[in-house]
Amino acid sequence: MCRISSVNGRNGISSCDRMQRLPVWIGAAHGLSALGEGVAAHVARMRSGGTALREWPAPASKPLIAGRLPEALLPDGPHRLLDLCLTAMLAEIAPLPNERWMLVLASTKGHIEALEHGDASASALPLLGEHMRQRCGRIEPPVVISLACASGTAALIHACTAIEQGHCDHALVVGIDVLSRFVLDGFASLYALDAVPCRPFDDKRAGTSLGEACAGQGDGSPERSPTMPTTSVVPRAPAKDCCAPCNGPCGKRL
Repeated sequence: MCRISSVNGRNGISSCDRMQRLPVWIGAAHGLSALGEGVAAHVARMRSGGTALREWPAPASKPLIAGRLPEALLPDGPHRLLDLCLTAMLAEIAPLPNERWMLVLASTKGHIEALEHGDASASALPLLGEHMRQRCGRIEPPVVISLACASGTAALIHACTAIEQGHCDHALVVGIDVLSRFVLDGFASLYALDAVPCRPFDDKRAGTSLGEACAGQGDGSPERSPTMPTTSVVPRAPAKDCCAPCNGPCGKRL
């Protein structure tokens, strides 16, 4: 990190110090999708070549190839799915009241399906974040990130950076998306859907396949709280000398 300080008693000269970043550990992880439930189940299915992509009836003339969850898990849009994922993670983490937690929710469209039922207010993304806050029993307002397909990655980066910089001790990061007419029509209008199960890295690939899922992980710093269970460390890029262009003696430029 680059900071403004005084050097040799002269103010206004910048010096750069490297901030020692605390390691960020994964304390818990869980996921629900058409492929299965839990990290181990997903890894096993993928290693065995399993797939959850099936042909489904669709409003359009062509059938839909997608990984869909049972309708029983989506009686009220994404809320029950979110609850199931949070319940599994909270049972493993057991946050303490005196710990500083950050809640981060990532979603491309959230409960956008509410628009199809004429309830525009229920589709607001902050409402899904508030549902997460209440389910976790926290007072901290959640951070809701919606950046299209980069939502999950951006949420993890945001949480890890906050932990490294000391803004919180731990973070609970959850990503969730379910299929809706709005989402399907949007991808179809871009000609982005494959007529058969997607074939990534294949010369004959012709698009993507959509799916429904909720997954999350608890990240934290054991140095600040020994009660945080740890399973693996989050890989991070090497720290740079500066976080921004510096006009001081170091002469660093990004």
